[in-house]
Amino acid sequence: MENNKTSQKPQDEKVPENFDGVIDEVGFGVWHLQFVIGVCLVVFQAGPVVVGSTFQDAPMAFRCADGISYDGAEGESLAYATPHNETNFDNNCFANSLPIFIEVNDTLHVVSNDHGNEGSNFLPPLKVFEEKQDSEIMEDIPCKNFEYDTSLFQSTFMSEYNLVCDKAHLKPLFQMLTTVGYALGNIVGGVLGDRMGRRFTFRFGSVISLVSTFLIVFIHHLPTTLALRFFAGLASMTMFNSIMAAMVENLPTRYRAPAAVVCAGFPYYVAILSLSGIAYFVRNWRYLQYVTCAPAFLYIPLFFLLDESPRWLAMRNRREETAEVLRKAALRNKGKMPSEDALYRTIDNMQESPKKTDPELAGEPAEIAGSAFGCLHPFVGTSWMRKITFLPSIAFFLQCLVYIGVPLNVHNFDGSPFVYVAITAVAQMVAAVVAPIMAGRFSRTKLLAALSVAMGTANLVSLAIPKDQVWAAWLMMSLSMALVASASMINFTYLPELYPTCIRGKGTAFCTFVGHCSYILAPYITDVLVSFNPIVPNVVFGACGIAAATVYPFLPETSNLPLCETVEQVEKRGKGGSAN
Repeated sequence: MENNKTSQKPQDEKVPENFDGVIDEVGFGVWHLQFVIGVCLVVFQAGPVVVGSTFQDAPMAFRCADGISYDGAEGESLAYATPHNETNFDNNCFANSLPIFIEVNDTLHVVSNDHGNEGSNFLPPLKVFEEKQDSEIMEDIPCKNFEYDTSLFQSTFMSEYNLVCDKAHLKPLFQMLTTVGYALGNIVGGVLGDRMGRRFTFRFGSVISLVSTFLIVFIHHLPTTLALRFFAGLASMTMFNSIMAAMVENLPTRYRAPAAVVCAGFPYYVAILSLSGIAYFVRNWRYLQYVTCAPAFLYIPLFFLLDESPRWLAMRNRREETAEVLRKAALRNKGKMPSEDALYRTIDNMQESPKKTDPELAGEPAEIAGSAFGCLHPFVGTSWMRKITFLPSIAFFLQCLVYIGVPLNVHNFDGSPFVYVAITAVAQMVAAVVAPIMAGRFSRTKLLAALSVAMGTANLVSLAIPKDQVWAAWLMMSLSMALVASASMINFTYLPELYPTCIRGKGTAFCTFVGHCSYILAPYITDVLVSFNPIVPNVVFGACGIAAATVYPFLPETSNLPLCETVEQVEKRGKGGSAN
């Protein structure tokens, strides 16, 4: 009898309904700090990577610094002088754009040039002036050497590599290649995170980040510098996807939204505020790069101390490793550890449905698991999976364009760029406080729709503000920034909640990849299209916000609901049933 009772005891023990139940028993505590600190560090470091070009690649007024030689008739010679007026930076690309002085028989003649100003603006009055047309002297000569206005910045990426005139098209690459890497990092981080694990992916990204960000300081070769900017962006988002997924999927349900919202936003805004202050004192772009990449050294201890995500281990049916990590978590959090039998049965329940929808987990032949159908089927195989794969990506793309475009548009406003960026950073910090409260009280979909409409409206209203009222325009842009920052933070909770655990990393990565592709377009809107009409950026950003709001009525609500483990649970949730 005693043996029968003993053998039946495990069967009578309560088994958690899903892995959220296991996490809730383990509790929230010290063990979670490794993920919280990791997310905060990666997000803090992303600030200078993404928005640093506002100062590092800032436009600088310039003028030609070339001398000119002229083969004239006998007795004629040409003299050229750099302007004495230090404030005259006319952004002219021709060496003969400044006054040309011709000496004929000891008499100086000044030639007026259609490209520039009169000689009297630059040199003292001369004995005799005889005006001639510049076409009689020479054709336009492209300038090869430039002088820059250093009253605001000592050196920028643009001035160091002379990215003006015929090289002006290369200037946006400093920001564009970073954001290309940033966008691709979503895919790399998602695929590696799901296949190789959250810890491996974080380690992989941290090595690339350390190497690329510090080499930028010392490399003086344009193509290499641009390539390093690409890898810095790639590493930043690769790390973020892995460490963010690890934190969200291992937090107890009630802490998930507040912690994810705060960690995904607040460190970034502190970094931007710090960047504006540091940039005010460090006006050389290389020195600024050196100072802002220093926190990346903190990746080193995390490289060795970070645990693997127990939920990811459980989905891979690595039972012993899952139990080992959870025992450590329960000990540090002073929580409860389910018995191994109960834990293993929970893991068994997690394995059943994914085997039907994920060929890789089902042990299908490699040619099936690796086929296009096998990879895409979980994302497009059902109606609700198609909705959560494409619709949030569209909304996030439009919101991200506003999010990056507002700070990059700083040089199209009058006033100090340092103050402008600092004000937008403070606005985002306010959002970091308000967004968790809103996320905990309101429906995710309704809240995101309302924020999108409001951010779009703020950009359009700013067009009605007179140009001389700089502070009013800044405040309206700050309001827009606060609203889009709130939406961004809530999205970093909402997007992982939409997908089942078996493809959460890949699904979230796809959405964020599409969203961050908008970062590539933003420099051209703020630097190129604005040259056609100064209202273009605000019109585009306003339309994007309002358009994003139209997506959310078609998406499922996830607030205060357990995470789905399988595609089948996603379908049940979408149809109004329980995900369990």
